[in-house]
Amino acid sequence: MYVQHISVRNLRSIAFTEVDFLPAPPAGGGLITLLLGGNGAGKTSILRAIALACLGPSLAESGFLPYRLVSNRLRSSSDKPALAELTARVALTAQDAHKEFAAGTVLALTCAIERWGTGVQRRERIGKSSAHIAGAAATDAPTDAGERYRQALFQGDLSHYLVFGYGATRRIEAASSVDMSARSKSRAPRYQRVAGLFEEGVTLVPLSFWLPAYQARNPGRAKQVATLINKLLPEGCSFLPKPQETENGTDFLFRINGTSVPFGALSDGYRAYIGWVADLMYHLTLGAASGHRLDETQGIVLVDEIDLHLHPQWQRNVLPMLASALPFMQFVVTSHSPLVAASLPRQQVRVLQAHDDGTSVDALNESIKGRSVDQILRSPYFGLDSTRSVDTEQRLRSLTDKVRGGDVQASLAYMRELSGASADV
Repeated sequence: MYVQHISVRNLRSIAFTEVDFLPAPPAGGGLITLLLGGNGAGKTSILRAIALACLGPSLAESGFLPYRLVSNRLRSSSDKPALAELTARVALTAQDAHKEFAAGTVLALTCAIERWGTGVQRRERIGKSSAHIAGAAATDAPTDAGERYRQALFQGDLSHYLVFGYGATRRIEAASSVDMSARSKSRAPRYQRVAGLFEEGVTLVPLSFWLPAYQARNPGRAKQVATLINKLLPEGCSFLPKPQETENGTDFLFRINGTSVPFGALSDGYRAYIGWVADLMYHLTLGAASGHRLDETQGIVLVDEIDLHLHPQWQRNVLPMLASALPFMQFVVTSHSPLVAASLPRQQVRVLQAHDDGTSVDALNESIKGRSVDQILRSPYFGLDSTRSVDTEQRLRSLTDKVRGGDVQASLAYMRELSGASADV
């Protein structure tokens, strides 16, 4: 499943907006869309909208409880709820194809979030959801397609309609604390895959909990997991796939610049990144069809703040690494990093801006690939007037006024300020 288009109305800060995505992976793979924009522009809401539209029929019965998703601008009444309305156009892949729908089918999926009451009486729930074949003749009843899609989502085969989501809060639970029975009771499998987008308290499944047993049960597939993790690690870091006994129990080691370190002792940056990658591997193995290579998996991965805790060197490479290791996955990610933005061609970048009448999402014609950080931050993609500190900018403006008045000493001070020769104060 790949998302081609999403329409969002009255979801949190977004009054209305639409986003177009690349229709299929480009040559060589790498179906990635990066969402840029200021805080509050709606980047996270777009990720949530994709998950809600694609999985709406199953989320309503999976433990998902909407919380403050419907815009506060709307008013509800005793008999009419306020609505957030989401519509996605998705293309089904060969991996999705089975008796319900053929490969290449394009579905229009809709989902509504209802809000009733205000204040402490405010409640939200999944409302009406539907599906119909995009462009189908009127004789193809939308209700029929919608019921077929709903049934397909509830089937036991989790290798179809893959959607994974990771929010900006990515905590990894200790292996000794993981209770999969409790997780299964509170959240159905499809919701488990995206729960981190909606709940801050959701924890990721650690490698040490599931991979040792999986290695014994399916050694061939487990080798694929180890290979993919190593492909997704930066230079100087490698994953050692043999579990070791540590002072905190069984754990996997990572070789970093010649030193072996257990996962639990890694820095926050490594843990945050490896944590969601390992959780993704866990869910991929649960949903992978027999005989299917993990790096050939087709689906959607939504990641908020992809650069979270990552060093700039890693930010430059994280998206190319994802595209190379999982070339048939569609990634929709958000970031505030110019280094992340510079790693993509302009066709894969969208810029969000909030306005009174809605949120604009633009694919700009200006290319930033290969530009310096300063050039990117001052481009329309980020819109900064200057990349200098505020106090430095104020001193330069003050000196500029004096220079225009003929102050020679101010001219020298201005040059010293630009060269960095001024003494720190």
